[in-house]
Amino acid sequence: MNYVALKYNGIRSRMLALKNLKDAGANLIAWFRWESGRTVYVPTGCPSCWSSYLDSRGLKTTSSMDGFDYALLASAVSQSELDSLFDKLPADGAILCADIKGMTASCGYMLKLLSFPDNKNAMQLYSSDSIPSRDELINILPSWRGKNIGDSGVAVFYKTEPSDKLTSVKFNTHRGPAFRLTTLVYGGSKVVKKADSSAALAHLKRIASNSSRLSSVMSDIQVIPCHMNGEDLVIEYVKGSSLMEGVDLERADMADIRSLLSAACDKILSYGCETVPFASSDLFNRLFPGIQPSADEVCYPLINLDSNIDNFKVSDGRIYCYDCEWTADFPVPIRFVRFRCYFYFYRDNIDKLGSRIDLKSFLKLMDFSSADIKFFSLMEETFQWYVNGLT
Repeated sequence: MNYVALKYNGIRSRMLALKNLKDAGANLIAWFRWESGRTVYVPTGCPSCWSSYLDSRGLKTTSSMDGFDYALLASAVSQSELDSLFDKLPADGAILCADIKGMTASCGYMLKLLSFPDNKNAMQLYSSDSIPSRDELINILPSWRGKNIGDSGVAVFYKTEPSDKLTSVKFNTHRGPAFRLTTLVYGGSKVVKKADSSAALAHLKRIASNSSRLSSVMSDIQVIPCHMNGEDLVIEYVKGSSLMEGVDLERADMADIRSLLSAACDKILSYGCETVPFASSDLFNRLFPGIQPSADEVCYPLINLDSNIDNFKVSDGRIYCYDCEWTADFPVPIRFVRFRCYFYFYRDNIDKLGSRIDLKSFLKLMDFSSADIKFFSLMEETFQWYVNGLT
């Protein structure tokens, strides 16, 4: 989730909390796999908070170009300076640069990561061969329409090309500290989630538990396996297509879109367990303070709140779930999870659907009344406040 709390006065647009996003340089040093006890060359002029961060990770810092394992640069340097650092870099070391400005590697290997939407407010980083299409980027951040990634970004320089090529990085620095994770995608091999701080480690471990628990009830869907490796969560990478693959959202009849989307959601929410009526609980009240659904609402005792279309893939005739970060093991109305599925589908495809139908009309098309929309919108707003630490 890249957005903070929703204000649904007539279902207004969601607003990004850019004030909570770190710049690309801060994110760069946050995800790199530093080894405690080693020495980092930090030249004069780097932000003082960077040194504080390195100290918190048990690393030594030096302003001398002799005897370092890593180098951290706040801005681009000349080719001769870069070559000089390379000469003194150990075989397993790395040079991290927070602002490349046209830098290239005359020796060694350069991992260039372009920053989206820009270097100052980095939501995601992409390697040059994994940049999403313009439509996909606009779906992530509609206000980005008409802009370009350009050459702004960060870079990591290695002596030799790493065996695991990093293709993209996603940050959740706008979240509350207990839920801040960084997601790294390595080509087509694996996905790694890292806790940004010790406060988020418990949340990371819950995701691994969610995977195994959901596997026991999602009988027709394969939950992609994951496991903890030290303090990292490693998830298998599965290539596949969307449940709505091939549907022309710009031209298809809205009744057909409704039917296909409803059927896809039915598959996602087909659990092999008995339903239960809604009953309030301390856990529910923590995530949804002040919200009281009707006792008539049907629930599962365990449900994946992130049952959105883009969190599922179809491969070799099977449906795979690859995101179960937010799983509730207490009654939550199934209709709320279905509402979220439709809401995010519209938001993610607003460039195709927006000119055809407004959000409120779309949700009504999907069988939600005006009262339903108002109630579940408020419910989603309280959940976003919880996730983003704003309660």
